[in-house]
This record gives sequence, structure tokens and C-alpha cells, in this order.
Amino acid sequence: MNESFGPKSRIGEENLREFTARSDGPSLRRILLQWMAILATAAALLSTNSPAVWTGAGTVLLGALLASIFAPFHECLHGTAFRSRKLNHVVAGVNGILFGIGPTTFRAFHFAHHRHTHDPQLDPELIYLPRTSSFDSTRPGNRVIWVVLSSGVGLLYLKVIITGSLALLPRRWWTKRMEWLPPSRHRAAVFESRVIIAAWGGLTAISLLGVPSLVWIVISALLSHLYLGLWLTTEHTGLPDRGTIFDRTRTILASPFVRWWIWNMNYHTEHHAWPAVPWHRLPTLHETVNDDLAHRENGYPEAHYAALVNSRDEPGTT
Repeated sequence: MNESFGPKSRIGEENLREFTARSDGPSLRRILLQWMAILATAAALLSTNSPAVWTGAGTVLLGALLASIFAPFHECLHGTAFRSRKLNHVVAGVNGILFGIGPTTFRAFHFAHHRHTHDPQLDPELIYLPRTSSFDSTRPGNRVIWVVLSSGVGLLYLKVIITGSLALLPRRWWTKRMEWLPPSRHRAAVFESRVIIAAWGGLTAISLLGVPSLVWIVISALLSHLYLGLWLTTEHTGLPDRGTIFDRTRTILASPFVRWWIWNMNYHTEHHAWPAVPWHRLPTLHETVNDDLAHRENGYPEAHYAALVNSRDEPGTT
């Protein structure tokens, strides 16, 4: 385990207990602010008196706010957002509807990702993507791959395939394609997926049939994948599929606002090496292990710029 997850000598057992201590306050304050911003922006978009300029700006803003929901959703599924297990469960359920994947499904999906990070055969973040000689996210230096994944199209594709299959298709069709989902969780995963399909399908139908302003909420949800793509693509894309977790994961030294927006998940190597550490303790953990990091970029713009400028269009080049 130590060989797989990299150098941990800087974190002693006593320090690790301190790092993994959980509390309710930081996450409650943060999630309340995010939800207030989402509701206020959505209410403004639904107003029939909104000018066109605000409608456009509000749609872009709501897309960013909906993308930020992934951070608490992810943290709750790790059980690190709150001390209370029930509170983690409730917040994950509500945010999962917005995100478009049920918490039962995504917990299994995400934990398989942690166990098999960037393994093209076992990591569910990769196994549903096209695997051709010209499209392989484990190959560094492929500019086309980086652009496609940064657009958020890959994430939207995963949501449609996974949630849609669970909600609408017979179990025999998807069980072999979702081996990472334990059979004991099938019923809950199907139920949650149907709730999500009903919620977003109903919202879309109402917007088309009688409340046109709701269309902007749906567009914002689609737009959120662009923000998520720009954020999530930097975590592993183009890195080796073998070695320690430090070799396979990238940390971004982001601005304070971005760190606030994504709940410190820019410290992604630290999160993968110590997934039980709550988000609000990751900056301190980063200071402790900074010298051990194998892949580190000074901001998301620099990470994307470096990938595009230093890569070539030919697959498999570095």
C-alpha cells in the first residue's frame, strides 16, 4: 500500500489523526453560501423582467455555481464533509440530483477510481471513454484529447450513459458494464437514477411546454460541464498509468477564490494519497508534503496552457 500511494513518511500517525478529525461547521457554512447563491441566481433567471444581458450573465454564473456543487457532493461521499454520517448522506442526496448522478452510484464509481487511479483497464473514469490509438487520456502530449476532455463532453457522456442506463434499461444490460457497482447497491442506484431522470426530465418538459424561463436553468446545467471539464481534466489526464499515486495525480496551486469555489480539491494529489482528510485541512497537509509532489502547476490557466503548448497533435508523444 505504501509503495502504491507514495511517500508518506512526512505524516506520522499522530499528525494523521489530527488531519482526519472531522467537524460540521466549515462545510455547513460553505454549503449554505453556495445554496443561497444558486437559489438567488436561479430566482433572478426565472424573473420575466430580467433583461437579456442579465439572462446571459446569469446563465453563465449559474453554470459555474452548479459546477461547484460537485465539491460538497464528492466530500460527502467520502464522509469527510461533516462529522454526522446522516448529514453527509442527506447533503449528498440533494446535491446528487443537481449533479446528475445518484450518491450510491457515484460513491461506488468514485471509490473504484481511487483504487485504480488512471488505470485504463479498471478506472471507471476511463473505461467508458473511446480507447483508440488516437484517443487515450493516459498518453501525455495529445492536444486533441486535452481539448475534448476540457470541454466537459466526456463528463456529460458518462452521466448520460450511467444514469440513463440505470434508470431506463434492464438490469441484465448494464450489470456487466458496471462491475464496479456492487449488486447489493443495484436497487438503490436504480431508484436514485430514476429520481434524477424524473427531476431533470420534468424540468425540461415544463420549460418547453409552459415556463420558457426554465430553459435557462437547463442550459446552465449543461454549461456547468465546461467548468467541470476545465477543473477535472487537470487531475490525471496525460499522466502515467503506473507508479505511485504521486506519479498519477496532479496538484494545482490555485488562487484563493478558486480554492474556495472547489473546496480545496486543487490539492488533488494530497486528496488521493490521504482521502480521509477533510477538504478544509488539505492546505495544511499540502504544506507538509509539498516537496514530495511529482506534478504541480501554478494555477489552472497555466496547467491548460502548458498542456496545449507543450503537446503535439500526434498521439503518444510527450
